[in-house]
Amino acid sequence: MRWEPRRARRSRAVLLVGTLLACTVATTISHVETAIAAGEDAKTSVVTFAGFRAHEDGSATLHVDMTRPAPVTYEHKGLSIVYLIEGAKIRFRNNRNPLRAEHFGANVLSAKLDPVKNGVTLTVTLRTSTAASHRLVENEQGALLEVDVPAPARSPGATP
Repeated sequence: MRWEPRRARRSRAVLLVGTLLACTVATTISHVETAIAAGEDAKTSVVTFAGFRAHEDGSATLHVDMTRPAPVTYEHKGLSIVYLIEGAKIRFRNNRNPLRAEHFGANVLSAKLDPVKNGVTLTVTLRTSTAASHRLVENEQGALLEVDVPAPARSPGATP
């Protein structure tokens, strides 16, 4: 091995780190271009996260983060409420996993996001049939769909 001054070895190390950083940036740009090519353009709302909060009184709040506002319709089917987020897509496979909530004592048993032909559905399975309310809130990150589910009705002889 040939002897090199310390300064020359440092410049080679800096050059190597710079090359690796440039490759990382190019890969990131490639992923963004792939997402755009897959139809996730500026007009598409991408569902990025679903969350759940149980309240002390037995009610619950579900929320779905989106990259932009989208029309939302719903249909109540027995112990399920199905919300359709029109024109939306799910980017990450992990967001398709069910959100299990049966152990929290709230009226929500589970919530699941599913891609469908004309958007994404949020299916909320309830412990008891009840009317839930929803609202779409615009924020800096895009929009937030919030679903409020009231506490399950207690029978007259039940203890709290």
